[in-house]
Amino acid sequence: MATAALVTWLLTAACGLGLVSIWIIEHDGDGPASRLPKTAVGVHALFAVTGLGLWATFLDMRTSKLAWTTVGILVVVALLGLTMMGRWLGVYRANRGASLVGSAAHIEGVRTELPAPPERRLPIALVVVHGVFAVVTLTLTLLTALELAGS
Repeated sequence: MATAALVTWLLTAACGLGLVSIWIIEHDGDGPASRLPKTAVGVHALFAVTGLGLWATFLDMRTSKLAWTTVGILVVVALLGLTMMGRWLGVYRANRGASLVGSAAHIEGVRTELPAPPERRLPIALVVVHGVFAVVTLTLTLLTALELAGS
């Protein structure tokens, strides 16, 4: 189970890397401000990578403290992820009918393109897959920590 958690964690990280790459590329400064704070994105990634490193160490040492520390870090990562998902969902819903260039506005018969925030361009499938892998990873790490505590 611990190795499966590592595999799902790596898959989650790969999806997250794809998401942050798209977000950075689209966040060129010309369009509207992002609804995802840079601090939240950075701390989410930093804690996730730190937790991944601790989990790799756990696989070698198999100590209960490392397992529970990793679970705690993952809870923080998950809370930040849920916060960002809520903000992304608001942008996605607000711009659902919009093209990728922006939403159309009609002012006195003139059609103008309003650019959407950069997170509007995040592929919904990638966001969902990242979230599903994250939930599976958290579940597997928690079950591994509980199994270690019970033995």
